[in-house]
Amino acid sequence: MRLLSIVTSETEDAGVGKNGITLKIDKARGTIYDCNLKRITNSSYRYVAAVSPTPEAIAAVGMLKNSQDVLKRLMAGKPVLIDSAPELNGDGINVFRVYNHFSANQLASHLVGYLDDTGNGVSGIEKGYNNALASDGYLSIHYSCDAKGRVLTGINPDISNSQYDPTKGVVLTIDSEIQKELERIMKKYIKTGAAVLIDVQTGKIKASVSVPDFSPSSLATSLKDPDSPLINRAFTAFNTGSVFKCCVAAAALEAGISPSYTCTGKINIGEVQFGCRHNHGTMNLESALAVSCNTYFINLGQQLGADRIYSMAKNLGFGNSLQLSDSIRSASGNLPDYKTIKALPAALGNFSFGQGDLMTTPLQIASMCQTIANGGKKITPSLIEGEMSANGVLVNKAPQNPYTRVISEKNADILKQYMINVVEHGTGTTAKPAKGGAGGKTATAETGWVIGGRSILQAWFAGFFPADQPKYALA
Repeated sequence: MRLLSIVTSETEDAGVGKNGITLKIDKARGTIYDCNLKRITNSSYRYVAAVSPTPEAIAAVGMLKNSQDVLKRLMAGKPVLIDSAPELNGDGINVFRVYNHFSANQLASHLVGYLDDTGNGVSGIEKGYNNALASDGYLSIHYSCDAKGRVLTGINPDISNSQYDPTKGVVLTIDSEIQKELERIMKKYIKTGAAVLIDVQTGKIKASVSVPDFSPSSLATSLKDPDSPLINRAFTAFNTGSVFKCCVAAAALEAGISPSYTCTGKINIGEVQFGCRHNHGTMNLESALAVSCNTYFINLGQQLGADRIYSMAKNLGFGNSLQLSDSIRSASGNLPDYKTIKALPAALGNFSFGQGDLMTTPLQIASMCQTIANGGKKITPSLIEGEMSANGVLVNKAPQNPYTRVISEKNADILKQYMINVVEHGTGTTAKPAKGGAGGKTATAETGWVIGGRSILQAWFAGFFPADQPKYALA
């Protein structure tokens, strides 16, 4: 036997009038869909039984565990709502299948958001599209009663499902199958972090994962978690590190600058000495990106100058916030002060290999990779496809974002090959897929934080796949 409980006030709302008692079984709320119109919310069900005080119903309930409170109400002639199994049946028992708006393991919880006690959206898509998702529709059952409010036997209850239809809602660019797989991988290997995957040809976000995630139905637990699961790390800025070398390489290719340089493991810029993990010897731009040589890019930055690198960074979207919906905005991150990197060679040196004051979001880095993989054409990332009408028709369809030429096609193709080399025989070989190939860039960013005597670093991988005709970019 399963545990029986009286349904909470969220789904039970008894109204007693001169004509009887009405129990509100469930209130409808619209659905959030993926790009293939698969349900992201309202994707699972539960069963609720409306039980009237007939002898057969009382006997059936009496067979269940923990039924004392329910039986007491039934014996007083009052109907009840209980969590139910679908097989519960008998005279006076009506079982209804109702939607769980949120699943136990809710997909894309940081994008979906959560509700307040009144059923209105507080964060995420639930907040931004609250008007499109809200509904006045209820599933309810009405019992005729005598003057003392006791259910009259022999009279069938009236069931109303007026406007109880969660069809209307919002359609996202997310692909739920990709989202599900990326969540599985991230939860398996990463304790705290994020991943964003973008369609190279359209700029549409196909998956966005932040770990740890949270359950919209159990916020109290998440609020106590020291790992802050309510933070959407996919749209939060972090120290960047060597993935930014792709931006510097793009600026160098556009300027026609690709010097030969000998790495000795260190370089002096004014009175500041920068180090490299290895003594790489003589390098060019291609080999320096493959092994992520810091001193090469510091030297390259001095030759390029602040203007070229800063301009490329701005054109790629760094330092700019992005409004993905009415209630979802990515962080802008931080570009170092332009006057400082212009005036201080050491500050420019830090900027040239992604250190110092530079902060970027996983979304921004994934967007940079989309631009490179798309032949130098940047498409602003998008999250919304449109809205779903009550008739199941896509309306208010979002237009396709146009592209902006940021890197020449020739130079983008060169840089794309450089990033493929990183995965084939550089620092990113562990990211090489079993088939199809990929391009990418690794990074280990210094944060300046020290906890327990240990320096805290932030690790990155960003890139695109498959190698030849990239379909997805990610970070």
